[in-house]
Amino acid sequence: MSLSPTLLNELQPLLDGMCEERLSVAEEAHLEELLMASAEARAYYVQYIDLHGSLHWDAALAPSAEDDAVNALVDATILRLAQPQTVSETTHGKPASQIRQAWLQRVCASVAAACILGVGIWIGNRTAKAPQVANHDVSKPSVARSKTSQQPLTGHESEPAVRAEPHKFTQDDVHLAGQSVTNPEQSAGASGAVAGFGSAAPEVPPVAAAVPPGKQPFVPVRGSGTIGTSAASSATVLAFVNDQLKAGWTQAGITPSARADDAEWLRRLHLDLVGHIPSVREVEKFLADRSKTKRAIEVDRLLDSPEFARHFATIWTDLLVGRASRPEVNRPALAKFLRDSFQRNRPWQETVYDLVTAEGRTDQNGAANFLVAHLNDGAIPATGITSRLFLGTQLQCNQCHDHPFDNTKQELFWAFNSFFQQAVVVRDDEKYDPKTGRMVVAGIELATKDSDGPVYFETRQGLMRVAYPEFGGTRIDPGQKTGRRRELARLMTQGEESNLAPAFVNRIWNQFHGRSFTPAVDDMGSHSPPTHPALLDRLSEEFVQSGYDIKQLIRWICNSDSYQLTSRFSEGNSKDNPEAGEIPLFSRMYVKPMSPEQLYDSLVVATQGQLAGGPTLDQSDKTRDQWLRQFVVSFDTEENDETSTLDGSITQSLLMMNGDLVRQATSMQTGTWLHKLLSSRETETERIQSLFQSALSRPATPKELAMVKKLLKSAVSPVKNGTPESAYQDIYWALLNSNEFILNH
Repeated sequence: MSLSPTLLNELQPLLDGMCEERLSVAEEAHLEELLMASAEARAYYVQYIDLHGSLHWDAALAPSAEDDAVNALVDATILRLAQPQTVSETTHGKPASQIRQAWLQRVCASVAAACILGVGIWIGNRTAKAPQVANHDVSKPSVARSKTSQQPLTGHESEPAVRAEPHKFTQDDVHLAGQSVTNPEQSAGASGAVAGFGSAAPEVPPVAAAVPPGKQPFVPVRGSGTIGTSAASSATVLAFVNDQLKAGWTQAGITPSARADDAEWLRRLHLDLVGHIPSVREVEKFLADRSKTKRAIEVDRLLDSPEFARHFATIWTDLLVGRASRPEVNRPALAKFLRDSFQRNRPWQETVYDLVTAEGRTDQNGAANFLVAHLNDGAIPATGITSRLFLGTQLQCNQCHDHPFDNTKQELFWAFNSFFQQAVVVRDDEKYDPKTGRMVVAGIELATKDSDGPVYFETRQGLMRVAYPEFGGTRIDPGQKTGRRRELARLMTQGEESNLAPAFVNRIWNQFHGRSFTPAVDDMGSHSPPTHPALLDRLSEEFVQSGYDIKQLIRWICNSDSYQLTSRFSEGNSKDNPEAGEIPLFSRMYVKPMSPEQLYDSLVVATQGQLAGGPTLDQSDKTRDQWLRQFVVSFDTEENDETSTLDGSITQSLLMMNGDLVRQATSMQTGTWLHKLLSSRETETERIQSLFQSALSRPATPKELAMVKKLLKSAVSPVKNGTPESAYQDIYWALLNSNEFILNH
């Protein structure tokens, strides 16, 4: 049951006045009438006094015997009040009004006693031992540097490239919820703790054993899913995916769009898997292939190419540290770490584990750059981005208050934040750089500092509360001997309450389909139910069963029926339009704008490397990064937010029409692609087809061919007095500025 808005508006001011001891006699009588008349009001009242009674003693540094006495007093009061009250006109000979008056007096007396006792205990604890609030000034930290800080601390360097058999868990691998609590004092933490993101906490969260930083190597998950001892065959999984999609189409009464032709599908696949359009030679070879399995073969070929690792490393580098240049972040080192991980097809949970637990210099351990970029402002950015990227959960809303749409509390944010309180950025001594004539930092290192105890935060009522490191129902010992980030990484990658697999599946599906299963790709939870829950669950389970095999997940998605469809509407699926606010049913391929990196790399491929200064994309990395930075806008926020002006806006349109990049692509200078094309012995028809295949990854249709020939003839007529070279430049410019080139469809 819930309160009506009218009753809530009437009840809330009275409860606030009662808590602040400013109610008049008439207001006390009115409050009594409301409570006696409504069971919903009484239930709300019980929750209210529980919250405001606990606000005082929750700020105590550590549990004590006096705390237990207060908890027992309040629990007894709440249990007594929560029982249904039946008030008759007379009870045991006493009038109902006297019964109500006595009941209210007992309640107020109990609450007042609890508050007074709690405040006294809180003052006593503050006097005996001042709380050791986490100090975020890291200019002179007490640092416990790892002995191997000069080398990447991945923990997986000796792992073979070939996947092992599914690993079976034992109790020695990880401390999960449900283990016995060996230290009673550690079991009584702050009230109102939340077990996991969006779930309710157990009455006494278990305390995981302390694990010193760097002492226990990570044991990767292998086959810890729930559907069997081994992953199902790819054909079985693919059949399930297609059946679920078709069931959604049938239920909605729609007919999916037609199958995309080979040219459209090939261009889409290349943009999604390797980050750029296919070359003319690749288009010609694929279109000439008559094999029925050529699409599946092309997926495997691209997954095994270095360009796949390069593209996914670019995506995740942007997600992890943004596009903006930061002096403390070594982007090339992070990109190399990610590129090596994707190339080797390392299990996703191992990569996440390394990113969360990394230590060492940013130029030697690329994974360390992730947290180095977000440990400012008391690790508030690190808290939010770790939750969003890896767990698909928005926690930043809980930084200041309880979430308005689900059951997550403010304490959840700070309990997660406390895992990062041992991490510190250390800047080595400055040295003189003779090249620039300036003092520069010799190196940036992510290290571990001595830190124990909980985190303190302020509620909207101005009261201080305490949060202990806790995730998924497991509370970690907050002592100095505990490696908090390693414990968090274990729980994120191995804990049953972790959302690691569904969050990654949802993000990858969004990357390839243009829409995720949830309205926001990084905001999953009870307030945001998925469009295809069974499909998301099954793919997540199979992903875990496969050993977090990223390439296998991509194979399932790229070979699904939905990924084979054209982006064009059909007569039967016009209402499958998420742009208009409809729920995505994936009955067609949703159009996606190119990312800035895809746009630049596609122009490099279209012009056969002339923009990169060489024949390969790798030679364009530095030039591309310099080009991209001029369109990145950073915001000075607690989330380190940034945005790009290359987002399909007018800025991008003007850049494509008049910018240096397109002008270089259409240049007729000696040595450029267009100059070579017009200098060849190809016929007019062959040249036109080369223009179309270069820009649009397909041959021109007969109608387009005739139209272009007509334009060429008109351009060189005596009336316009143009040249063939300028006419070809105009046509190529028009193709590069068309929606068909700029959009991924």
